[in-house]
Amino acid sequence: MEETNPSEASCDSRLGQDLAESTQRASLLIEALAERYLRHHFDLTYHQYVLLLVLSRTEPTDATSLAECLNISRAAVSKRLPALEKAGLVRVVQDPKNGRKLMLTTTPRAAQLVEQASPELENELRNVLARTRAGFDPVLMAQLMGAMVEALEESLNDAQCQ
Repeated sequence: MEETNPSEASCDSRLGQDLAESTQRASLLIEALAERYLRHHFDLTYHQYVLLLVLSRTEPTDATSLAECLNISRAAVSKRLPALEKAGLVRVVQDPKNGRKLMLTTTPRAAQLVEQASPELENELRNVLARTRAGFDPVLMAQLMGAMVEALEESLNDAQCQ
């Protein structure tokens, strides 16, 4: 049996903790940056934008399926829908196959908004990250994040919303 150096075990444990904390912190900061940018340029919250983005990739779909893809509750989706519907960004219609089920789709206006906002938001994030002292390679970052997301989704067996 191979002995583990206590300082190596501590370092490995700290690395895992740092990775989780850094990822969480980065996620929160990216969300705050996106929130500010989207509100200023598109009069949308970040959560509204993400809902429209995911809906545009999965439509037509129902609120339960959309909630699963967003990893939020169905109630949270239902709470966001009225404002998006009133703004002319989401259509809610009865499923012709099941009258009790409501189906969600984006409107052409929402599709245009997502199409415009996505690259602008991406560019804003790249510009902010390019100012780091460590330098920033957006291609490498995208590859690393993609690999991380893929590994986490595999681990959770949650590939239905890709």
